[in-house]
Amino acid sequence: MLFPFIQNLFTDPGGCLRALVVVPTHDFALQVKRVFDALASLLGLRIGLAAGQSSLRHEFSSLIFLPREDDGPNPGFLSSLWFQSKVNILVATLGRLVDHVNKLSLKHLRYLVVDEADRFLHEDYQSWLPTVIKLTQFGLAKIVLFAMLTRGPGRLAQLILHYLLFLSAGKMCYRLPEYLECYKLICERKVKPLYLVALLKSLGEEKCIVFTRFVESTHHLCKLLNFFGDLKIGIKEFSGLKHQQVRSKTVGEFQRREFQVLVSSDAMTRVMDVEGLRNVINYDVPKYTKTYVHRPGRTARAGQTGCCFTLMSKDEGCGGMERPLTATGALHSDVVQCHRCFPSWNTRSQGAIV
Repeated sequence: MLFPFIQNLFTDPGGCLRALVVVPTHDFALQVKRVFDALASLLGLRIGLAAGQSSLRHEFSSLIFLPREDDGPNPGFLSSLWFQSKVNILVATLGRLVDHVNKLSLKHLRYLVVDEADRFLHEDYQSWLPTVIKLTQFGLAKIVLFAMLTRGPGRLAQLILHYLLFLSAGKMCYRLPEYLECYKLICERKVKPLYLVALLKSLGEEKCIVFTRFVESTHHLCKLLNFFGDLKIGIKEFSGLKHQQVRSKTVGEFQRREFQVLVSSDAMTRVMDVEGLRNVINYDVPKYTKTYVHRPGRTARAGQTGCCFTLMSKDEGCGGMERPLTATGALHSDVVQCHRCFPSWNTRSQGAIV
């Protein structure tokens, strides 16, 4: 996705903003910025970030040449740079883009990349796309990426697309990674935490994300797991209850393997790429099929292997997961068959989970 327009911008970068990349979250914006830094900076392209990492004034001054108080009434040649872009490529969250859009010079913009567009189509954000298009002067190439392509023509019309070229990564509507192994563990609701502790013990120090359905559940489960001193693994939470800077720091530490288990709400089900993640655990059964697809999509990426474990109460096991499993084509095995996870459970315990 990045290489074609990076190559085109390299041949004619100019001294202006040529590409705008819009993403849904702050943490994902940081990841995308790092990728651009690794690829485009080597070609002399300047990369900017607008994701709420600093105040509006400070952030804007990092993107645009602004007059300084000490320039005086006659700044000479400096005035020609005022309000010109300092960057060739801007990575922005949609909220920050709306804050800056009327102050940015977009008349030389050539590429607009919208990632996770299906999320943006459900939110108005003050009609940001028509505003961006109005401020451009040349033909704008749009690269629109969907995790789940909406079937509503009215929503697609919001993107103002012409001369479409449609590319698909697969034929199925819902699709799990090719090398993902899925297992289910059926137990009573009241003993779910104990089954989770046993599962985490069996996984040892392998990196793992535990997904819950609600923000409050994430916080409470993380506190509970940390009471089990015999786990001997680091456990932290990722949820909306934490400040943005804390969440970003937590993700960085998890990437560097400074702790092993991340308890997360569904805020991390999409877009985030965690290197070396081997296991995903659904502590709460996801309500929607697309959520079930996105959660294990954090592992088994780019041809790697991975495991997804779903803890289910009996009422969830009887019918609650039937639709997601059918839609995704996932074939769940009983976790008791996975000897790597529970090699020493006695017959009574095994009988309780099958």
